[in-house]
Amino acid sequence: MKKTILFLLIGMIGSFIISSPSSLAANELNTYERVNGTDRYKTAIAISKQGWPNGLTNQDNSVILARSDNPADALASASLSGVKDAPILLTSTSNLPSSVQEEMKRLNAKKVYVLGGPNAISQSVINQLEKMGLTTTRVAGDDRFETAKAIHKASGLKNSTKAIVANGFTIADALSASSHSAIEETPIYLTRNNRLPSSLSSSVQDVTIYGGPGVISNELQNQMEQSGIDTTRLSGNDRFETNIDAAKHLSSTANKMLFVRGISTNSNTEDYPDAVAASGLANRLKAQVILVHPSKDMKATEHYISNKEISGFVLGGENALPERALTNMYLLKKNGSISQEAKQVLELTNKERTKRGLSKLDIDPYLTQVAQEKSTDMKRNKYFKHTSPTYGTPFEMIQSFGINTSASAENIGLGYPSPEDMVNGWMNSEGHRRNILNENYTHIGIGYLDPGHYWTQMFIQK
Repeated sequence: MKKTILFLLIGMIGSFIISSPSSLAANELNTYERVNGTDRYKTAIAISKQGWPNGLTNQDNSVILARSDNPADALASASLSGVKDAPILLTSTSNLPSSVQEEMKRLNAKKVYVLGGPNAISQSVINQLEKMGLTTTRVAGDDRFETAKAIHKASGLKNSTKAIVANGFTIADALSASSHSAIEETPIYLTRNNRLPSSLSSSVQDVTIYGGPGVISNELQNQMEQSGIDTTRLSGNDRFETNIDAAKHLSSTANKMLFVRGISTNSNTEDYPDAVAASGLANRLKAQVILVHPSKDMKATEHYISNKEISGFVLGGENALPERALTNMYLLKKNGSISQEAKQVLELTNKERTKRGLSKLDIDPYLTQVAQEKSTDMKRNKYFKHTSPTYGTPFEMIQSFGINTSASAENIGLGYPSPEDMVNGWMNSEGHRRNILNENYTHIGIGYLDPGHYWTQMFIQK
């Protein structure tokens, strides 16, 4: 068979950011459902409607009301939400939004657990609730640590033999613990790094610690063990690895996923407006809460997702979790079983690099989608060159799919019947070889389409 290899393109491009991926990728991979509203109050309402579409079914028709601008109380209420099978709704300190009032009516609520003291939720909000004919129970302590303990009492878990311990100021780990707390009805005790401001109940025998020694010290863990408590630490190098360690711990009881933003929306304070209401829905669906970085690829999260059958919801709008962040994870899942030809090209390409002491290229699932579309586009539109009549230059095509990179390159080939033939062909061409062996590139996308043997390699630097 005649073999043809044409065209090489190398280019340096400035750093850029595209706000969202193309509709092609989003439509093909939209296997999740986004649950959101126009503000944090309405997102919590949307979560409530998703979990309780026909109203409340718990014995006392109760809901939980938390302050919207401080996540500590809402996250500590995960066990109460689980025990009461109750949604978590949000309010401002001084006024109960009319939309929240309407949701309570839709739910046919009779009782409201109000979290925190008057500085968190004022008496005027209590008055609004009582004017609606609702019974209120304020669950509060002198601070977030004592409020968490009061929540345990309200949930009937004061004498639980199990407990979760999470840092009360770096809230992300408490967020990871929320599904565990709700599903298994285990109280969350908030702590400082090296001491428990509110002591554990004397009944506690087993403690699950969320986070590494940087957020909960080894000394505090040793203190608990010396008092006869068994401890298990769930942790990683960052909050996302801790979250995945937690998800693995819960995987036997939770097979759905709730994707939430994993970093604060406010650079000056801890604020997770969409995620704090997740635990009630997590309990209803028996779902894991998965933290997602809105702009970075987190390998631990992507690897975990790639090995799971996914059924889940995204909590929050595009500003909280851009489609790009989610699409990358689903592409990894979809392309975890990329074609054998593409896998072989990856192996052969990295073999050539390692021979020369270069690091291996990582397969980028999103770039692989772009490369596959390039191969498809060449066959569909009967051309063989770098500039596509559909997408323009490779740079323009990469941009249109929302990929941020400081350097990129493309190799294409036509008519080579096997991965070995194709990679050998590229390696025997000086320009194509230079792309493959460029030490600046870190990630690769690979496309292949047959009949016709249309091959595409795309390289980027991350």
